[in-house]
Amino acid sequence: MQNNNNQHIKNFFNFLKEKDDKNIPFEVKFTTFPHMITNKDVEILKYDFDPFIRANIFNRIKKREERFIVVQTFGMVSPSLALAYSNIGWLFIDIEGNISVKDIDFSVFKETTNGCYLKALNTYLNSIQKIFSYNDIHFVGNLIVSPFNYYKRVFTYPKLINVNLNGQPEPDFKPKNVIEKNIQKNTVEFLNEVNKYGCYDNK
Repeated sequence: MQNNNNQHIKNFFNFLKEKDDKNIPFEVKFTTFPHMITNKDVEILKYDFDPFIRANIFNRIKKREERFIVVQTFGMVSPSLALAYSNIGWLFIDIEGNISVKDIDFSVFKETTNGCYLKALNTYLNSIQKIFSYNDIHFVGNLIVSPFNYYKRVFTYPKLINVNLNGQPEPDFKPKNVIEKNIQKNTVEFLNEVNKYGCYDNK
C-alpha cells in the first residue's frame, strides 16, 4: 500500500511538471525524488532552512528510531555534520540523517565549537555509542558528569555520574572530595541497574 501511495505521489508531481513546468516542492524532492537532488539542493538543506523545517525534512527522508525536533545548520564542528535535538537527546547527524562522529577532530574540539563546547561535548558523547544518552553534561573538577542519564530508553537515572570520552559511565577514578565520592557511588549504582537488563562491559 505504501509503495502504491508513493507511486501516485510521483505520478502526480511528474504530471504537474510536464503539464505546467512547475517545480517539484523541495521536501517532496528529498523524500520522493532523490535522483533529482542537486548539489545546490543539498547546500540549501544544510544551511538555508529554519532548524525546525530542516528537522521535519530529515524525519520524512528516512524512518528511524530517533525523531528529530531541531536540526541546526551544518558545519559547527565539521562540514559534514549538524547538531540535532531528538527524542533521545542531542546527536550529531550527517546529510543522510545518520548518527555520526565522522571527521570530528577532538584535539581541536574545544576551539572549534564557538562557545558551545558543553553542548557539543554532550552531543559527541551521545553519538559515539548507542547504549547511553546524556543531558546537561558539565564539569565537576576534572570529571565530565551528567545529571540525567538514560539506558537504551529503558530507564532513567537522575543523579550525577561520571562519563568518559567514549561515552561510557566510568567509576574507575580516585575521588578528591565528598562530592566526587558521591559521583563515583552513583556511577557504580547506575551500572548495577544497567546490569539488571543484561550483561554490560565498559572495557
